[in-house]
Amino acid sequence: MSETSMIKDAPRVGNPTQAKLCILILDTSGSMEGDPIQGCKEGLDLFVKEIADNEMASNAVDFLLITFDSAVKEQYGFAPVTREAKQQIGSIVLAAQGTTAMHKALNTAYDRLSQRRAAFDKDKISYHRRARIFLITDGEPDDLQAALAAAKRFHDEEVNGNCYFRIIGVGNDVNEQTLQDLTTPGVDMQHLNGPNTRSDIEKALAFASAGMIANAAPGQIAT
Repeated sequence: MSETSMIKDAPRVGNPTQAKLCILILDTSGSMEGDPIQGCKEGLDLFVKEIADNEMASNAVDFLLITFDSAVKEQYGFAPVTREAKQQIGSIVLAAQGTTAMHKALNTAYDRLSQRRAAFDKDKISYHRRARIFLITDGEPDDLQAALAAAKRFHDEEVNGNCYFRIIGVGNDVNEQTLQDLTTPGVDMQHLNGPNTRSDIEKALAFASAGMIANAAPGQIAT
């Protein structure tokens, strides 16, 4: 499990909007220093702003932010992305340090997703079946076999239509084969390694937020 959490999961009892589960997993290991970590911070701020500024999406999206280096940190517990949350998440400092404990981050994300779904089922809270999980990383995991086993948990969920799991590799030192192996079979990992890596990460997260907003729109069928 993770070591710290900035805030606890927010209750959704009384929120009439169908919940849309979303997890963002950011690599903050030492090799992310420079444009990659700056791009993650700027992309995160834009991701949150786009959702918070849309009334329907801000109530619908149930967001969990996880960062990892040698350890895993829950920076923002499952909660709506309100304008107040925009300020809280905006104050988070992303510092590049340590190694790449990807397997721990993926297992934490999977376990937390399972716990949130169980809580929703217990409280009879409506939620979209297909959760969105995004992993942004630039390097090989500390323990490749453990990371592959952790990723397979999401692969199985995606094959069964229960999640959308996407990996975005950043930087010039990415082992594309490793990240492709970590990606759900039949899905292509995305590699951002050009001269505009920083802005490309921001655009990728803006695209992700647009998808969350579209799926939170009135009249959407839960998928």
